[in-house]
Amino acid sequence: GVALAVLGATAAAVASWQHRRFCATLAAHELPPRYRTGPALWLGFDHLLPYLLVASLLGGALSVGLIWFRMAPLPERLARHAWVARLHAKDAGIPYGVALAAAALAVYPDTAWMAGGT
Repeated sequence: GVALAVLGATAAAVASWQHRRFCATLAAHELPPRYRTGPALWLGFDHLLPYLLVASLLGGALSVGLIWFRMAPLPERLARHAWVARLHAKDAGIPYGVALAAAALAVYPDTAWMAGGT
């Protein structure tokens, strides 16, 4: 009972903090507002919170994964590909669009668009 409530509150606080950090990062990289508000119109406001939560988690996982990737030396075989070398560059940004698109695809099956417009 109480332990589960504390666990839930902790998870909610972490998700909220991660979401604020993710949105601050998006704003810092000057991502146009249409990329942040568009999903609310397409997915519906009832699916906005799940979308933001999934986008925050995927954005955090992507960030951590890229940090690990950039700390390791780039194998010569991968360095031949320009896009991998750009992704590995420490001064390069993080492609949060990947996390946003994956989150939209994860939430999309539950929307009214897929449920027949009800």
